[in-house]
Amino acid sequence: MAASGTAVLTAFLIQFGITGFMFLLFSYLRTTPWLRRFFQPKRFDKSIKVKPKRLPPGLFSWWWFIYTCKEEDVIDVAGLDSAAYLRCLSVGWEIFFYLTLWTLIVILPVNLSGDAVQVLLDRQDYLNSRPSPPPFPP
Repeated sequence: MAASGTAVLTAFLIQFGITGFMFLLFSYLRTTPWLRRFFQPKRFDKSIKVKPKRLPPGLFSWWWFIYTCKEEDVIDVAGLDSAAYLRCLSVGWEIFFYLTLWTLIVILPVNLSGDAVQVLLDRQDYLNSRPSPPPFPP
């Protein structure tokens, strides 16, 4: 059964709200003094020689700092595995950003302008409404 537009919009808004709440909660908890050791453990470890740079104290100021961080700094502080992981994430973001744009600009209007999707849904409803054949005798 196909989902209605209202159900899809409701699910999207609920997920968007949960994501926004978690983002705000993280941004707030990161700035609290009693959780600094949890969110920045390498800053407080005395055995580490190369310590990461201190994050700015603002609520959302960490976002720009993370976005402009150089790959060499990531390798020095977290290692080559972390740099490779972050590179894979950035490539994935870039690929899916352009795929999303292509889908929203080209594919979605084409699908919504014709009735091919409705024909497929009607056919599937017809196939699902037929009684199943009887089982084979043993």
